[in-house]
Amino acid sequence: MLGALPSWLRRMATGAAVAASVSACVPMAPAGAIIEVEPPPPRVEVIPVRPSVTHLWIGGRWAWRPAIRRYEWVPGHWRVPAHPHHRHWIPGHWARGPGGWHYVRGHWR
Repeated sequence: MLGALPSWLRRMATGAAVAASVSACVPMAPAGAIIEVEPPPPRVEVIPVRPSVTHLWIGGRWAWRPAIRRYEWVPGHWRVPAHPHHRHWIPGHWARGPGGWHYVRGHWR
């Protein structure tokens, strides 16, 4: 199926799949975990061409990887919302609290 795509799009699709599969292999901190290390500033992402009018961009984020004790960048991606009434993605963010940092998950609105 990828063979029918232009080479630049094939490289982008393959790279995105590899990035997603690598990120999925390394466990993230459990929900509600307090991390003592401040996350790095967000990266500036080059947003690829929107695949269709139904896709919405979900920006990348830093995820804490307890197994390697550091943050790892999870790249942004295009996604079709599961429900038609979801029109906006509210991005997740790291918030400072007692004892360190915790991640507030993103959600659809």
